[in-house]
Amino acid sequence: MSMLDYAVDWIRNSWAAQGMGFLFGMAVGIALFLMLQIFLWLRTRARNRCPGILVPCRNGDLFIASTAMREFVRRICGEFPEATMKSMVMEQVGDEFVLNIVVHVGHGARLVALGDRLGDRIKAEAQDKLGISSRLGKIHLTVVHLSTRLGKAEAMGDEDAEDAQEEETEYLA
Repeated sequence: MSMLDYAVDWIRNSWAAQGMGFLFGMAVGIALFLMLQIFLWLRTRARNRCPGILVPCRNGDLFIASTAMREFVRRICGEFPEATMKSMVMEQVGDEFVLNIVVHVGHGARLVALGDRLGDRIKAEAQDKLGISSRLGKIHLTVVHLSTRLGKAEAMGDEDAEDAQEEETEYLA
């Protein structure tokens, strides 16, 4: 007997043993459908992610890994006191690269202005330092948390956070 015959016999015996063949068949069908959905979701999710950017140079090629781009963007986000970068995913869409950046934002930040300034700064630094701004497409900024303190104060710790809160109060006064 082949493996397929064993599988068919097992399913028939399971249905008979259960006494509820319809329900067992329905459960197997739903399980197979869910497994197919998860498989397709994982394939489409992984397809757009890219390992890095290949930049042609005069004497060869330069490969900038996605981890290096993540640190590059983290350094730029560090220049903005109202935002703290949590993660970044780089995707390739056609010939362009899209940056999906997740940030926590501090109290009093103007989100649209922050997004514009951060995007402009990333593109300017990418052109100046890496020479790839023409290949950078959109920069998607996702705010997942609006804190009651300054963005950097939250990451500093309790004592430094209190100092930053006092500085914010003095600045606003």
